[in-house]
Amino acid sequence: MIKEMSIALRSDHRFIEVRGLSDLEYLVKESEIVTNQVGRTFHIRSQDRPVHISLEYGGFVIRNVDREDENRTIYLPRRLLMDALLGHALKSGMLFTQRLPG
Repeated sequence: MIKEMSIALRSDHRFIEVRGLSDLEYLVKESEIVTNQVGRTFHIRSQDRPVHISLEYGGFVIRNVDREDENRTIYLPRRLLMDALLGHALKSGMLFTQRLPG
């Protein structure tokens, strides 16, 4: 199911394309305020697994949603984000998140 969704990702009534670093930070904070839960789930079009991203002082905490192993959670400083896979997805228009209900 996740694989099918990753192929069809595009901005529409269900998904929002993340267009920049400030969008990423805003969308994470928006979700935290609305849901009262830390972070938000994002989808990278070229990947089969969604990632959960939360804000941490000076950077981001990133983990694959389908992996509960805490060792798979990484901290990525804000200054290094654009050089990582997540930054490439962001620059290439391949990072999406589901719109919040309401």
